[in-house]
Amino acid sequence: MNTNTQPAGPDPHERVPAETRGDAAPQTCATPTPDATAGAAANPECPLSRGTPSARVLTSPQVGDFAAHELLSMDRTLPVVALTTWPGDRGFPIDPDALARTLGARALVVALRTGEDTWALSTALPKRLDVYGGASRIWWPGLTAASDPYEHPLLFAYNEADASVVCRRVIAAICEGDARAGRFGRWEPDGDEPPSPRPSGEGLSNPPRQISTKSGKPVLMARVTRVEGTRILVRVADAEGLIGYTDEKLDVLAARLRVGDELPVFATSPWPDGTPRFSTQGLLSAPSASQPVRPARPEPPRPEPVRYAVVARIQGATIEVSVDGVPGLVTDSDVSLERLAADLEPGHHLRVRRIGSGADGRAAYTVRGLRVDPWRRLPEVYREGDIVRGAICRIETSYVLVEVLPGAALIVPRAEIDWTDRRHPSQIFKLGDRVNVKILTLEPERRKASGSIKQGYTGTPKPPVAPGPGQAAFLADEPPPEPAPANGADVRRAEQLAAELDSALTDREELMRQLRSAKEQIAELRRENRSAEDRLAAITARAVGQIDPSSSETAFLSAVRVEYARRFDEGDRERYPLARMRVGRAFLESLRDLDGISVEKVVEVCAQVAAQRAHQVPGREVHQLRSGEAGAPTRVRKRDAAKAWRCSLQDNTASARRLHWWDVPGSDGRGRTIEFASVGVHDDMDIPE
Repeated sequence: MNTNTQPAGPDPHERVPAETRGDAAPQTCATPTPDATAGAAANPECPLSRGTPSARVLTSPQVGDFAAHELLSMDRTLPVVALTTWPGDRGFPIDPDALARTLGARALVVALRTGEDTWALSTALPKRLDVYGGASRIWWPGLTAASDPYEHPLLFAYNEADASVVCRRVIAAICEGDARAGRFGRWEPDGDEPPSPRPSGEGLSNPPRQISTKSGKPVLMARVTRVEGTRILVRVADAEGLIGYTDEKLDVLAARLRVGDELPVFATSPWPDGTPRFSTQGLLSAPSASQPVRPARPEPPRPEPVRYAVVARIQGATIEVSVDGVPGLVTDSDVSLERLAADLEPGHHLRVRRIGSGADGRAAYTVRGLRVDPWRRLPEVYREGDIVRGAICRIETSYVLVEVLPGAALIVPRAEIDWTDRRHPSQIFKLGDRVNVKILTLEPERRKASGSIKQGYTGTPKPPVAPGPGQAAFLADEPPPEPAPANGADVRRAEQLAAELDSALTDREELMRQLRSAKEQIAELRRENRSAEDRLAAITARAVGQIDPSSSETAFLSAVRVEYARRFDEGDRERYPLARMRVGRAFLESLRDLDGISVEKVVEVCAQVAAQRAHQVPGREVHQLRSGEAGAPTRVRKRDAAKAWRCSLQDNTASARRLHWWDVPGSDGRGRTIEFASVGVHDDMDIPE
């Protein structure tokens, strides 16, 4: 029989025969089946058994009481396993009901949906002890506000393969007492142990010496071939099976045994998959010389602290980083290194944990479990208009990038870097410089945002925020390092730096004085500008009141130009430049004869027409004048190919007045000319040529 096969453990709900049942209950988990599911799809690698759903679903109104009265209760004796859905409501990586069936009475399984439910749990629990985003977590009994998060492992599953590993790890931690599986850090199932050599002169195929139990069952001698947690594989004659029952706990017996040890057993009912099952109940007493006490498995080393690294260079899947000036490489991640490299830029910050050294001697780091999508976090902590702290992570000719969360940077165009665009950004900043930046636009769904450094100079930035729940704040002020003993050269260098600092501070004070003076001058110029505008408006009002626009062609066109200057600011004048104008032979006469509307209103609409602004005003109803009924061609003047146009002078008025004009194309290369033809009532469709 293949020793690599993992026989299924006994079902804790199965009734144990009376002759084999003792004081100790079987210590293995419910039967894992190879066709169990991870999420909604079948995943043969995840050893879960199907059964009646028994996972407990928690919603946001329930998590507060659950955390306070159950998780943090000192009376709790069972571990709690929490499973969460993948982001986007894509379902659970591990089927909660199947896991609850497998763990049976050894643990409580709870299920939460990522979103409001997991955020409510984060609020109710101490920092760094929450779970979200498709991850799973084991909370062992004795959880308190001061508990070490590494003692209650958070296990991430980014795909079905990860889900299978997390599933096996949870089962190994709870059912098999695997210390490595139940603590934070990398874990892999134990590999196959090499087969033990047979003792000389002894063949395992020879029938062992037989005696009988009190119930008459034959006692057989078994040789231990493999020990995995609480699973003890033994060979009896040519058959290989698993120890299922014993007088003591299986993990205690497993700690005393080594491969090659012999012990008496008797056969019981086989496992559901047909694997032989044996019992040692009533056959073992004190440990014998051939069964030495096995030393306890050493505790895994405490993981390295999480540090911030700066991405120095990216080449393909090679990510070079610097931690406090010491170079290193990122060699491990939740996703492929190629995908991780595509999300990063040189200068970005990255949370890392050291896991050793590479072949070239450089430090090796992992980001597994340390990354949070910054574009999901950004709109939760910042909004447009906020002034925030950032670090320069990229410098180009026309822009710089300012990182405000690890992996999320604002683009600051050159016009928003400083009050002058004559200097290259590299003359102002260097990589890593910390600046205050104002958020101008924020588009997290497009992973884009923009900002302004010059608008952030005078404001007070918001306090630094953490990239994710339970993490350290990004770009938070750190205490200054302890001064090191200095020699003579260091003293001279320190004095030189102090002098340079004094000079820089003096320059800064002078620049601040110049800045204040410039601001005062700008304020004074604005006051003078407003005064000039007021004087111009007064002169214009007097001029318009003294001159009748209908008195002559020159007076009417002057009134239109004055109206254009009054109504259109500099930006509007650039978008809507005033075309050349002239007055038709019958226009002034029709203007004098028209009743029911003021001349000033006609002047205002003519200014809109000459600037082509009337086309964007819905109430003007601008359209070409046709030569007949609906469907007839538009009117065109033969001598100069001018097109006839018409618009409303009034809205919602009986017999609303209309303005007619000719749009004359330019024949001298100087552009078009607007010729005001006539004004009339709604039913007047004629236009003088």
